[in-house]
Amino acid sequence: MLPFGDHAGFEPLGVATYHYLNGLKLQIEQLVAVCSIFNFKSLQLFY
Repeated sequence: MLPFGDHAGFEPLGVATYHYLNGLKLQIEQLVAVCSIFNFKSLQLFY
C-alpha cells in the first residue's frame, strides 16, 4: 500500500477507528461471556 493517494489523510483515522471498534467488540464479547457464566452459575443454584 502506498502512503500517497486520495485516502492518505484518512488512512490513520480509519486504522484508529478499526482498532477502537475491534477493542470494543472484544470488550463486549468478554462482557457477554462473563454474564453467561454468571447466569449459568445462578441457574445451578436454583436447580
